[in-house]
Amino acid sequence: MDDDLRLVSQPRSPSRYCGCFTLSQESVRPLVFPTPEDVVALVDATMAKPRLASAELFRVLYYDAPPFEGRARNPVDGSILDFSATPQARFNRQLIDRLELKPDFAVRRGMIIHTGWKLGSAALRSLRGRPRAVTAQDFVPDMGQKGVDIRIGLDIARIAVKRTVDIIVMVTGDSDFVPAMKFARTEGVKVYLEPMGHGIRPELKAHGGLRPVGSRAGARGEPLNGR
Repeated sequence: MDDDLRLVSQPRSPSRYCGCFTLSQESVRPLVFPTPEDVVALVDATMAKPRLASAELFRVLYYDAPPFEGRARNPVDGSILDFSATPQARFNRQLIDRLELKPDFAVRRGMIIHTGWKLGSAALRSLRGRPRAVTAQDFVPDMGQKGVDIRIGLDIARIAVKRTVDIIVMVTGDSDFVPAMKFARTEGVKVYLEPMGHGIRPELKAHGGLRPVGSRAGARGEPLNGR
C-alpha cells in the first residue's frame, strides 16, 4: 500500500521555520510491519536533522487507506477469501486507529479497491523456470489504492496558499508529487525531502528545496537549485 505522512511544525518565534511533514505507508514499508511508535520515531529523527532543528512540529499528516473488508472467490478452486480476517488487514486497522490518537497526528484516508486476481511474483518465477499447470495458490488479489495521492497534492496546495508553514517535509521518493512541490515553491514554501536512505529521483531533486544531510541528492543538506 501507499501511505504518506506529513508533518507540519509551528515556529517558536517569527524568525524560525515551520515544517510540514508528509509520510506515506509506502515510505515506512522497509520497516515491514511498522508500529505507531516506529512512525513517531521516524518523525522525531527527521525533525532532529540540522536543517529542521530550529523548527517546532505543528502537525503530522499520515496518508493511508483502510484495508479492503470484502470477500472474493479464487478463480481456480472457487475458495472464498475474507480480506477483513487477514493479518494484513488487522495490522493496517490497528496502525491507523492508533496513529490517530497520537498527539499532533492526523490520518488522511483513501480507499482500497479489489480489481480481480493476478499471478503472484513467486508463481511467475516458477512458471518461467518450469512450465506447469497453474494452481489456486499461484493467484494473489489485485488491489489498488485510490484517493491518497490527490489528497496529498491538495493538502500541499492548501498549506502553501494559506502559508500555514514555511517548510513542508516529505518522507517520500515518489515523483508523482513534483507538480505539488513546484506549486509550493512558487508560493514561497520550502520543501525538504527525507528519502530514508534511498536515492532521490532527478525530478524530485529539481523541485525539492532542501535535502537532508547524507542523502544522495547532493552535498551537506544545502538548498537545491539555489533556492
